[in-house]
Amino acid sequence: MKVREKRDLGSGMLFLGFGVAGILLSPSYQMGTAARMGPGYFPFLVSLSLAAVGLVLSLRSLRASGALKAESTPGLRLRPLVLVLGSVFLFGLLLRPMGLLLPSFILVFISSMAHRKWRPRESLAIAAVLSMLVIALFVYALGMPLAVWPSLSVRGG
Repeated sequence: MKVREKRDLGSGMLFLGFGVAGILLSPSYQMGTAARMGPGYFPFLVSLSLAAVGLVLSLRSLRASGALKAESTPGLRLRPLVLVLGSVFLFGLLLRPMGLLLPSFILVFISSMAHRKWRPRESLAIAAVLSMLVIALFVYALGMPLAVWPSLSVRGG
């Protein structure tokens, strides 16, 4: 067999490796059933999905048409990478001291700046809506004991 898309093969093997590792580690946790999931149920399903995606990518790389040239694949763009990863890092740093609302807003707003056609007004609106949805989902719907503001701790229920 001839490898025609080395990037697909590499990423496929990486996904497959992580998926298989997760599948092999998941039996140490109780699985449960679909109705009463145990702590190992969701990680097992995610690992199984990751392994399946890796297998599909790897097989696809072996039978790809080779129509893509090296020039047609975009290079690594640092701005989106730095903005998205930086906003996630900032969210992690700000979550405890600032509560959930402001870090969620900052995460969405800064991440949206990674888009080539970034529009500040749209980003502000999307960040506001998604931040409210995060509060509604995690604090009120799921009842997670997360602080919304720095001094206001709201428990869902």
